[in-house]
Amino acid sequence: GGDGEPLLAGARARRRFEQAEDDAHQRHEDLAGAGVRTLQLALKLVFVVFLLGQDAPRPRIYLLCAIALCIFLHQTGFLSIFSWLYVAPEQEGAGEGGAE
Repeated sequence: GGDGEPLLAGARARRRFEQAEDDAHQRHEDLAGAGVRTLQLALKLVFVVFLLGQDAPRPRIYLLCAIALCIFLHQTGFLSIFSWLYVAPEQEGAGEGGAE
């Protein structure tokens, strides 16, 4: 019985190592996908500012850029001005479950 225990521990360690490698690979793919989505959002906002500000005076262009920057920061999660508007579904159901 004593000989089998180190083998089981080694198998568990190997499984944990393989799981950690898979998790790291998945995080890398998630980060790469997030970077692509962030770039797409930035390009879309630049295009919209370009379209709306074609013959606009400088103050309007500055306003459009400021609004686009706020939208970009909010969409990427760096600016959470309106976080109080969003309530997660878990939080809504938590209050109802405790009342029963």
